[in-house]
Amino acid sequence: MLHARFVIAGIAIGGEPTGIRHGGLVVVARAESAQMDWEVVIHTLDEPSVAIGTHQLDLDCVTGADVDGMVEIDRFTGPAVLVRTAGDAVVFRGTGPIDGIEIGMLRG
Repeated sequence: MLHARFVIAGIAIGGEPTGIRHGGLVVVARAESAQMDWEVVIHTLDEPSVAIGTHQLDLDCVTGADVDGMVEIDRFTGPAVLVRTAGDAVVFRGTGPIDGIEIGMLRG
């Protein structure tokens, strides 16, 4: 199994930017599946008003730093279903591929 965890710097849910305190993206690749599994957990600035159902997520995630120590951010996108909300926490689970993630970004 290979996996990676990314810090989310920004997110749009269904094309609408959403203010977050912090958030994370976890991606897992298993030998028995051609598709990567992924999950997003965010804590919003305000009470979330996300409808039950599947949403297109656009995630700007920290993927490293350049030679000057400046943060590098990449965009990952994909469909995800709303799993639950609790207070300011929102959990999504990917329902399809996540564009922008390459297998070389994951570690064992």
